[in-house]
Amino acid sequence: MSEETEHRTSNIEHRTSKYFPKEELEGMLCLTVWQPWAWCFFQRGGKDVENRLYPAPAAAIGQRMAIHSGLNKKEYDSARESIKHLHGLAVPSLRDLPLGQILGVVTLVGCSQGSPSPWAAEGQWHWQVRDAMPLKTPVVYRGAQGLFRLHFKDSEQQNLI
Repeated sequence: MSEETEHRTSNIEHRTSKYFPKEELEGMLCLTVWQPWAWCFFQRGGKDVENRLYPAPAAAIGQRMAIHSGLNKKEYDSARESIKHLHGLAVPSLRDLPLGQILGVVTLVGCSQGSPSPWAAEGQWHWQVRDAMPLKTPVVYRGAQGLFRLHFKDSEQQNLI
């Protein structure tokens, strides 16, 4: 199969390419996640749940969602140790992780409070994701709280993609 071969599964378009094409980000749902948690989505055996205090909107289930790395650095050190201890991932130093950038795309496949994933935190809503696909080069973008849509056209960010 070539890198650009496409097929459909459960009405969700999937690619066998290693990277998600950044040209397809326009209008996509996006979620800002603090580092190093954002980095974890795109590692082998990486994060398959995003923990939130609120459930994912029902209309977002089954949709592709971009992962944006936030600028917040407050809990980096404790998160890095937790990820190393609980998940066995060697997290890069903060200076080596992109901040304020779109890192890639995942598919939001469900939301519950009882996910068996080792990434699921007790008492949180577990936004279940799969099919993580990084961008070849992260894209600088101003994030937002909650789930938002990416818009590059007719904005100050139009030249970034």
